[in-house]
Order: sequence, then C-alpha cells, then structure tokens
Amino acid sequence: MSFSFVSATRGWALGSNGNLYETADGGTRWTLQPTTGATAATARTTFGAIDFVDASRGWLSTGRELYETSDGGRSWSRVELSPVGRSKSSPVRLGSPSFFSSESGILPATLSDGGAVVFITSDAGRSWSDRNAPIAMGERSRGWWTIPSFYASSPTVWTISADTQLFVTGTAGRTWSRITPPALYGKSDPVWGFAMLTTSIGWLDAAATPCGDGGECAVPVLLSTTDAGRTWKAIRQPAA
Repeated sequence: MSFSFVSATRGWALGSNGNLYETADGGTRWTLQPTTGATAATARTTFGAIDFVDASRGWLSTGRELYETSDGGRSWSRVELSPVGRSKSSPVRLGSPSFFSSESGILPATLSDGGAVVFITSDAGRSWSDRNAPIAMGERSRGWWTIPSFYASSPTVWTISADTQLFVTGTAGRTWSRITPPALYGKSDPVWGFAMLTTSIGWLDAAATPCGDGGECAVPVLLSTTDAGRTWKAIRQPAA
C-alpha cells in the first residue's frame, strides 16, 4: 500500500493488512517488523502511508492518526495535531506524509468542518503549522470524510485535485492557482491522477473516452501541459 526508500538498498513497505516490512538489499529480501498499535490501525482503517527520512526516522499516517518512529519502524509514538483552520476544526482524515529533508515535511488533512489543510513542519515533526487548501470536501454517504488527491513535487510546489477541480501552488500553500482541465467525458471522478512538476509543467490521468454506443467506458488517457493547463497534449501510451 505504501513504499519508502532512503537509499538504493534500504526501504520499507506497508501492506493494507498492517504488515510493515523492511529491506536492506533493494527488495531482494524483506523482514517483517513487529506489529504495533500504529501498524495495526492501518488494517482497521484500510489506509496507511509511510515516509522515512533515514534508517531510523519515519512517519506513518493511518488516515486518522499520525505516528513517528526513531528506531526504523520497530516502535511508534503518536503525534498530536492541534485543531486548525479558520474554525479551529480538528482533522478527521489524514493523507500521506511527505518529507523533503530530515527537518521539512508536509501532511494534507480534511477537517471536521469539511475544509482541507496542509500541515507543515520545519523542525522534524516537533511542531506543525497549517496552510488552508482551496477545496472544501463534503461527507460521503457512508460517513467517511475524504481528502482531496494531493501531490507534492517540492517543498513549495503542491497540487490538489477533487473531481475536475485542479489547483497548484508554488508558494507552499500561501497562494493557489486554478488549473483548467481539458474537456473530459467521464462523469464520475474523471480525474484519476494529477501532478505538476512546476507551476507550469504537469500531467493528468483521466477517464476521457466514450463507448461507441454512447455509454461510458472510462478508457484512460494521459495528458501533459507545459503552460499551467491552458493547453493539454495527449501522451501516447504503451499498448499494454
């Protein structure tokens, strides 16, 4: 479900059943880590994401809680996140942590009031501040709050998408620009993947091809832009 490598040989893999594996030879052999409260929680919430910065330190999001380790994942401590946002709302759904150095990292979250924020740390997770995201999410029918699709290509360039709403920031969330998606055929969650390398250059994976009889086949198309979404170009994909 989630991979994190700190070198060509050292890495971790987190499974949807909560199992955490470690490799020291580039994935040829894997060692199962002891089950902890943090890893067991990923099996209960069916979500888990890890990010390590070196052989000892890493972070794990279970979707509801954030944990950190200082011993390579053998034990985890819960990180308390304070209520944030305009209404000082508590986070109810956490995304994947992303660290760019041993000190600098980010964590997207959906709040109980439906808003979305991005938590930021510059002191290795000892403290977290927040940036408001430009998308407010609703509550799904089963009562689960969902987080917008989030991708960070650098400490300052992030992208957020929800259905056909696409945004990019080059100022670490202080200001956002809306990206205009191409005309898409898909009517339900047509944007499957969205990432900007810079505020101008990026890619979009979407359901865009209709069936011959007018039905919706959701055939994927991969598109690229070099002008912040003003124009898009289809990328030819392998036949497989």
